[in-house]
Amino acid sequence: MKIAKNLKGSYLAKVLCRSWDYIIVHQQCSHIIPETHIPKHQRISIPNHTAVCESLKYN
Repeated sequence: MKIAKNLKGSYLAKVLCRSWDYIIVHQQCSHIIPETHIPKHQRISIPNHTAVCESLKYN
Protein backbone atom coordinates (compact mmCIF):
# COMPACT_ATOMS: atom_id res chain seq x y z
CA MET A 1 0.00 0.00 0.00
CA LYS A 2 1.36 3.42 -0.93
CA ILE A 3 1.18 6.35 1.48
CA ALA A 4 0.52 9.87 0.24
CA LYS A 5 3.69 11.94 0.42
CA ASN A 6 1.97 15.24 1.19
CA LEU A 7 -0.21 14.01 4.09
CA LYS A 8 -0.21 16.48 7.00
CA GLY A 9 -0.20 15.20 10.57
CA SER A 10 -3.07 17.47 11.60
CA TYR A 11 -5.20 16.16 8.71
CA LEU A 12 -4.47 12.55 9.68
CA ALA A 13 -5.50 13.26 13.29
CA LYS A 14 -8.77 14.88 12.12
CA VAL A 15 -9.60 11.88 9.91
CA LEU A 16 -8.97 9.46 12.79
CA CYS A 17 -11.24 11.50 15.06
CA ARG A 18 -13.98 11.88 12.48
CA SER A 19 -14.02 8.34 11.11
CA TRP A 20 -12.51 5.98 13.69
CA ASP A 21 -13.71 7.28 17.10
CA TYR A 22 -10.36 8.70 18.21
CA ILE A 23 -10.17 11.66 20.61
CA ILE A 24 -7.19 14.02 20.68
CA VAL A 25 -5.91 13.77 24.25
CA HIS A 26 -3.12 16.35 24.04
CA GLN A 27 -0.30 17.70 21.93
CA GLN A 28 3.25 17.28 23.14
CA CYS A 29 5.81 19.45 21.31
CA SER A 30 5.29 18.66 17.63
CA HIS A 31 3.29 15.42 18.12
CA ILE A 32 -0.49 14.97 18.35
CA ILE A 33 -1.63 12.22 20.74
CA PRO A 34 -5.06 10.74 19.91
CA GLU A 35 -6.56 7.73 21.70
CA THR A 36 -9.57 5.43 21.44
CA HIS A 37 -11.31 2.88 23.63
CA ILE A 38 -13.11 1.12 20.78
CA PRO A 39 -12.67 -1.91 20.55
CA LYS A 40 -9.83 -1.62 23.12
CA HIS A 41 -7.66 1.18 24.52
CA GLN A 42 -5.12 2.41 22.00
CA ARG A 43 -2.99 5.57 21.99
CA ILE A 44 -0.79 6.68 19.09
CA SER A 45 1.59 9.52 18.38
CA ILE A 46 1.32 11.43 15.10
CA PRO A 47 4.09 13.86 14.08
CA ASN A 48 2.53 17.25 13.33
CA HIS A 49 4.78 18.01 10.36
CA THR A 50 3.96 19.22 6.87
CA ALA A 51 4.57 15.79 5.33
CA VAL A 52 4.13 12.86 7.70
CA CYS A 53 5.60 10.34 5.24
CA GLU A 54 8.92 12.19 5.00
CA SER A 55 9.21 12.52 8.79
CA LEU A 56 8.62 8.78 9.35
CA LYS A 57 11.21 7.75 6.71
CA TYR A 58 9.40 4.70 5.30
CA ASN A 59 11.61 2.41 3.24
